[in-house]
Amino acid sequence: MIYVYSLDQENVKKYIGLTKNPSVRKNYHRRKKPAHVFNILEIHENITDAGNRERELIKEYNTVHNGWNISPGGEYVTFSGYNRWETVSIVTGK
Repeated sequence: MIYVYSLDQENVKKYIGLTKNPSVRKNYHRRKKPAHVFNILEIHENITDAGNRERELIKEYNTVHNGWNISPGGEYVTFSGYNRWETVSIVTGK
């Protein structure tokens, strides 16, 4: 199962992400982000569907420009050995 989730900071900022383990991911974000609410939005059987939905929601909520997302999403699907920071480097050249 792949979970599509959001972090919501009192209607100020939002983040959309994917995880296989919501508890671990929730604890990680709790340490790294300001106070927020962790919400499971959807559950998918396969990574392709989850990644597509992640991209749609990031675009819908515009969380790259008005939130905490640093990329348009879907990297979990296209990069084996997924590492968000390596992906950011590939996408942004930084």
